[in-house]
Amino acid sequence: MPLVASGALTITDVNDGLNARLTQDSFVVSTEADGSAGDYSLAVTTLSVLMGGVDTTSSWVVSAAPSSGVSGSLVGSTYSVTNLLGDAGYVDLTASRAGYAPVVSRFSISKAKRGQAGGTLKLIASTPGFTFRNDVPDPISQTIAITAARTNTTDPVFWFASNGMTVRTDADEWGLRNYVIGLPGMGDGDTCYIDLAEFGDADELFITAT
Repeated sequence: MPLVASGALTITDVNDGLNARLTQDSFVVSTEADGSAGDYSLAVTTLSVLMGGVDTTSSWVVSAAPSSGVSGSLVGSTYSVTNLLGDAGYVDLTASRAGYAPVVSRFSISKAKRGQAGGTLKLIASTPGFTFRNDVPDPISQTIAITAARTNTTDPVFWFASNGMTVRTDADEWGLRNYVIGLPGMGDGDTCYIDLAEFGDADELFITAT
């Protein structure tokens, strides 16, 4: 009987090794709080088409389809973003070649906006302190007005004193609800008034505005 040899034949579809890759899939642009003044110089990506590990990009035609608000230019297979009107967008890069299905890769771009400046308060006193002559108040009745100057906020200003006294303000508003949150005598308004008589036997009094 003649000897019959047997073996195996493997057939590989070249499309199994077809893939596309971008030098970067996404990019975040730092901007001002309103989304302006972004630096897009590094918002660049290049599409490469590999077949079985071999770079065949030159055999493909690459086109770009940016989303609304994205501006840029395509040179060869490299897309450079020059501006982004919204907060986020993308560019679809499509590689086409006769006899093959199109290969699509997406480059995403978004903004990281600078945070808005928080509100601040600056307290301005009408006088640095009370005046005395021979340990006697001069004049007898004295009041210091403390005004809160706001920056980047229009929220109400709340006042309270370290000795728990009722804080008198230009709005003349305070209520028992303040005792519930541990701030007895807290009042709100733009200016609070501290009378010398309210010090009692204390040498100092701390006024806090929030």
